[in-house]
Amino acid sequence: GSLPNESLHDHLMGAYLSGVDRIKIKFPSGEERTFRKQIRRFLRNTRGFEIMDESESSVDLICLISAAEMPLSASINRMYLQLTSLVRDIISVLEGDDIELLSDADEREAEVDALLYLVERQVCITLDSHLVATSLKIGRNQAVEHSNLARSLERMMDHALQMAILTKAQDIQKLNLKQA
Repeated sequence: GSLPNESLHDHLMGAYLSGVDRIKIKFPSGEERTFRKQIRRFLRNTRGFEIMDESESSVDLICLISAAEMPLSASINRMYLQLTSLVRDIISVLEGDDIELLSDADEREAEVDALLYLVERQVCITLDSHLVATSLKIGRNQAVEHSNLARSLERMMDHALQMAILTKAQDIQKLNLKQA
């Protein structure tokens, strides 16, 4: 069927979060650029999906990460490490280190967002499949707690990014004052 304008990304994210492993997208004539742009955004915002086949009028996506093989704790740990790394760098810059430490703050925040989506996907699949839950050695309650923890870490990272932005802005103001 047809989709409302600019909604492909949202539909792809919904499919991703619900645990779909293959997605075939057919472009309406004249909409190829718009659709490809939204597909690229989807691939940047998620983990595991790759383009399997591509033609002028369609793209086939496939997920290469098995929910049953990637422990939820690995994604949670990665989120935590990204968060603590950024906070440490913010503190270092405020103590006089080079502002360059914060140059990739946006990328780190985007990585945490993508990991949150991966955790949410895995939790959804775990709640739907006893086999996946057994493979991950995790109960349903634990899966939900992992999801809650991931959401909290992502929210903390949003705040850390704002702190990084403010720290960079403060550094620019100091530079302007020194030059004046």
